[in-house]
Amino acid sequence: MDADHCIDRAWCDMLGVYLEGWAHWGAEPFDTLAICCGGERHVVDLEHRPDVLAAFPQAPAGQRTGFKGYLACAPFQPVVLELRRGDRTVRIPVVVGPRNGPPPIPGTDEDAPLPAFTAAMKARRGTVIEIGARVVGAHSSLNAMQFLPECRFIGCDIHAAPGVDLVADAHFLSRFVTPGSIDGVFSLAVLEHLAAPWLVAAEINRVLRMGGETMHLVPHAYPVHEQPNDFWRFSDDGLRVLFGPSTGFEVLQAGMGAPVQVVPQPGRRYGAFLRLPLSFAFGAAFVWARKVAEVPEHAVAWPMGQGQSAAQSRAYPAHGAA
Repeated sequence: MDADHCIDRAWCDMLGVYLEGWAHWGAEPFDTLAICCGGERHVVDLEHRPDVLAAFPQAPAGQRTGFKGYLACAPFQPVVLELRRGDRTVRIPVVVGPRNGPPPIPGTDEDAPLPAFTAAMKARRGTVIEIGARVVGAHSSLNAMQFLPECRFIGCDIHAAPGVDLVADAHFLSRFVTPGSIDGVFSLAVLEHLAAPWLVAAEINRVLRMGGETMHLVPHAYPVHEQPNDFWRFSDDGLRVLFGPSTGFEVLQAGMGAPVQVVPQPGRRYGAFLRLPLSFAFGAAFVWARKVAEVPEHAVAWPMGQGQSAAQSRAYPAHGAA
């Protein structure tokens, strides 16, 4: 009798292939199941799959029919499942592909609402601060022109550079900017580089007028970058806390975007790490919030003086600075 099988989930890269599914071989249990490719062979551990046994009454009771495993092998080679029972072997070519298109990605939102935030600031002809305003790489740009001529735009950064109007440590922003004088504050991929972002959230509250707004885009699942000052990763839930009632804000919009998948290195291809490429993560998270209350002076604190903070902040790479 031919073996029945199904590949429930699979992923592959240049170093190997991962398969997850089930198989059974008639009324007698098989001894081993292996993933084979390009001359390599890996015998996988078998698991109980009651759903399979319920669907195939002819399968032997108690047989472990489920499997999952990773085989290190050359790419672009045919993959087969090999079932052995005594001196008999059956080899099943593996075919994996979408049946009805790719699965939906849950929980995604639109990208960070910078255009909507910009429009809101221009409508109120506000004074706007960008934290981290200088160009630091190929994927960043000066944003002042998006707000002009309706807004007064202040580019703030820890290093002097073209496009930087105010050299300041954002952890102590209200010592450089008159409290209650700003209509909007935003940053793009900056909060992860600030040692104590909760201090920054409180400082943003202090410089904003009541009803002023703040918007931030941050990485979620993203490689380490711009070292040594790459400290944090954020989810939208984390941003809702950071710019929530504790720091005097109400959240207008928050979400996750830019779906990605995570592929572990060979040494970590076991346990839960094996399944990482099968679940979507998100490259970015964002928040847009409005100031609704003042933050008392000492409500948010961190044992770091202004001099120590400035020195730490200036450790951020200065390439592109004046």
